[in-house]
Amino acid sequence: MQEEKPYFIVEPEVEAVPVVISVPHSGTEFPDELRGSYESKHLDFPEDTDWLVDKLYEFAPALGITVVRAKYSRYVIDLNRDPKQTRLYNDGRSESGLVPTQNFSLEKLYSGAEPSEKDVRNRLEQYYWPYYNAINGVIERLKSKFPRVLLYDAHSIRRKVTSISADEFPDLMLGSNYGKAADAELIDVAMNQLAKGGYSLVKDHLFAGGHITRYFGCPENGVHALQLERCWDLYLQDNPRLLNQEKAGRLSRLLQNNLEELVKAL
Repeated sequence: MQEEKPYFIVEPEVEAVPVVISVPHSGTEFPDELRGSYESKHLDFPEDTDWLVDKLYEFAPALGITVVRAKYSRYVIDLNRDPKQTRLYNDGRSESGLVPTQNFSLEKLYSGAEPSEKDVRNRLEQYYWPYYNAINGVIERLKSKFPRVLLYDAHSIRRKVTSISADEFPDLMLGSNYGKAADAELIDVAMNQLAKGGYSLVKDHLFAGGHITRYFGCPENGVHALQLERCWDLYLQDNPRLLNQEKAGRLSRLLQNNLEELVKAL
């Protein structure tokens, strides 16, 4: 029996272009063997999910873009955290861990004992590194055809998370690991195109890119990485399980134009 993968890959519908979209936090499932460990309300509604953000990129396969997205909730293991559990930021914010034990509302996730070090190692092996290997496989395949490849990491978040910042977030937050994960040319293309959408926009402020951006972004080796964080209310209804079709359509068109321009720049 073939082992079930902890991710989904959506292949291009036309000739591939040198872009892969990663969506590490849109998963809502939990492995059967772990479900009994959690408070039941978090199984029903893992609130820190990047709800339906993958739906904003449904145009991607028709553009030749490959999409890799997670199957399981970030409460199982956070694919955008350092496997050595090194902090991403040093500004005093609360950061969810590699294997979170509480959510952004500081509520306890587990009904009993929290995961042991052995549990963390098992989750790295079963769920974390397979996701990274899947992305790396796509990148290597694209590098054999193109001199430059872009990894684009897609995220979303509530408008305000007080454990991260006392202020509301801007609409769109582009991260490039402070210019280290992508060439300045590509960062400028992304910023200039996103600025045309009429949304508030910042670069490397609040979210400069998580571990995925920092791990894969290596411009000197031809691999560039950008992270785009956006607020839920740009595309979701009050119930985050549901799209606001009008808002989502507007944002998706901007994202499509953005990626088309990045493909041209590559």
